[in-house]
Amino acid sequence: MSMHQGASDFRAIPQARTGRRSGMGKGDARMAEACLACQVHQGMLVPPGGVIYRKDLWQVDHRLEPCPVLGWLIVKPLRHVEFFDELSIEEVEAFGRLQRMLTRALRDIVPGVQKVYSIMLAESEDCPHVHVHIVPRTEDHPASFRGLRIFDFDGPSLARVEVERVAAELRGYLQSGEVAE
Repeated sequence: MSMHQGASDFRAIPQARTGRRSGMGKGDARMAEACLACQVHQGMLVPPGGVIYRKDLWQVDHRLEPCPVLGWLIVKPLRHVEFFDELSIEEVEAFGRLQRMLTRALRDIVPGVQKVYSIMLAESEDCPHVHVHIVPRTEDHPASFRGLRIFDFDGPSLARVEVERVAAELRGYLQSGEVAE
């Protein structure tokens, strides 16, 4: 596809080369049982602060403990999907809106935010589910742990009560409609 084709041509992108799509196809139910993201969706694991947002095909939670960065969010589709190109157009569009809302909310709620990272790797053995880390980087964050090196940052784990407070603020902010679409 050339860069000059219109957005409607995007809908014609073929399915993944494997010929199968995740999203609870054959064998996916077993895989989802072992998937951290699916375990969170099913309530088997509860991130600090609980579910921050769940609608429009996506769920948002604070990162599981230990967590060294306040406001480190995990955004994941509600269905088990392992490749971004396997998301529906509706899921992709909802993700774009959600990413914008979360970035604005983090900038308004977490003190000293200089950047908000959006990082998708989804390749750990325990979580092949597509998930995006939305991570606020504050002005006092060590320079040696910026960008992708934030995953190596092992600063002190935040107090659960602090994470729960921010999760509650984010939940209220997103529900209030303060973030314009």
